[in-house]
Amino acid sequence: SDGALVCVGGRDKRAAVYGIYGDAVAAVFETRHEAFVYTVALSHDDAVLAVGCVDCVVSIFDVASEARTSTISMEGLVQNLCFAPAARDLAIAAEQNTVDVWDLANPSQPREKLVVTRHTTTNDVALSARGFVFCNGTIFSTMGVGSRVPARVGNDQWNGPVQRNFTSL
Repeated sequence: SDGALVCVGGRDKRAAVYGIYGDAVAAVFETRHEAFVYTVALSHDDAVLAVGCVDCVVSIFDVASEARTSTISMEGLVQNLCFAPAARDLAIAAEQNTVDVWDLANPSQPREKLVVTRHTTTNDVALSARGFVFCNGTIFSTMGVGSRVPARVGNDQWNGPVQRNFTSL
């Protein structure tokens, strides 16, 4: 549809946002990174871009100003990013034994909202429209279901707050 945005990233260490206008595609902005871009996600209101790289860093950008507002350091390679449809919550799947959900209501001050411990690393994650129910997959094709409920579900459990590093820029 006219005005729709699409974001891409790759081994050239760049991520870009493009606008689709009928049959035309126009660059909105481009970012450069220190490492290969492995995954990108755009918030559902098109206001925030998240870029995950193989150097274990997630960079958060304001689409309108093209400014990097913050970074989140993970313990492993960032495999997948997913924004919740109805909120500014960002789920991060990485080569670490947790699934992390960050509140980006204020993108310059990310707040870790939920950490679910896994029995293995996570390759993919998807958030439901409600934001706190998710499915995630691993290379072993196991599935975990998590929520804010502090109960053990399969091999996943509520782990309480875990400190991750973020940098406000």
